[in-house]
Amino acid sequence: MQYIIGIDGGGTKTEAVLTGADGKPIAYFTTGPSNPHAVTFAQTEARLAEIVGHFLALPGVSPSSVRAVCAGIAGISKAEELRRAAGFLEHYAAERGAAWRIFIRNDAEIAIMAAAGVPHGMIAISGTGSIVYGMTPAGEKARVGGWGHLLGDEGSGYAVGLKTLQAAMQSHDGVLPGTLLVPMIVERLSLSGIDGLKSYIYRPEIGKRHIAEFAALCIDAAGRGDETARRILETAARELAVLALALRRKQPGLAGVPIALSGSMFARSPVYRQSFEQRVRSEAPDAVFLLAGRPAAEGAARLALHLLRQPASLPADPKP
Repeated sequence: MQYIIGIDGGGTKTEAVLTGADGKPIAYFTTGPSNPHAVTFAQTEARLAEIVGHFLALPGVSPSSVRAVCAGIAGISKAEELRRAAGFLEHYAAERGAAWRIFIRNDAEIAIMAAAGVPHGMIAISGTGSIVYGMTPAGEKARVGGWGHLLGDEGSGYAVGLKTLQAAMQSHDGVLPGTLLVPMIVERLSLSGIDGLKSYIYRPEIGKRHIAEFAALCIDAAGRGDETARRILETAARELAVLALALRRKQPGLAGVPIALSGSMFARSPVYRQSFEQRVRSEAPDAVFLLAGRPAAEGAARLALHLLRQPASLPADPKP
């Protein structure tokens, strides 16, 4: 039997799937973050090795039975980054006498495949980070956003998490009205009071993914009727929608295609999703949206199968 490994590398976690040559999932695996700008490139490589090694250890799976590995990794888009990741996996394969094909893409490309079932289209992603990305059937690529939490990440889980923490302190100071976010954060961190948040948040080990985790509290509070939390979600969603509208203007070939929605913010928050769609439709009333129906890791495996069917003369994968 032949196998495909699909990998979705993010800033909070990395999900992977082993499928058969028919694309049907056989096994899943989840590990820590692999965005090289959230961790390090050495840690990204360690995650890739961990995932492939895990699947190779399964009964019946051997290096020679793997046809391809396709990884979509957040934070990887430059040619040198793509080459480095591909080169690592090629070296890993060579050490094991394997000759599998290796495809390294950014996380948006595999998410498009997961949502639309084809390797072209437009997608808005809001997980730990955010990006709006598109690829035309002719292979023209365009993006807006995706510049990381210091330069962008509008509407991301990080942005929502940060606003959640800031709103709690503003409520404590009397700048904002009372909000469920205060007691929820106190309980979540086992603090004696919300003023203890400062000591927690400025610890050197607290990073982007830790702050993004507080987006879940915001979603929960909004579901319980908290107006402050709801406003945070609505504002964040509208900020990402503005990026989507900018991409449609930037690449006219994407204006008529559905917008796939991917990432935890869309999946977990109806308020966020509705606000995003409303803002886009305020300028593009014909816009159509689809929520990703399968994990992005499965999209990576399906993209690998698609690329394996392409003529060998096409540059389907970057060479180190």
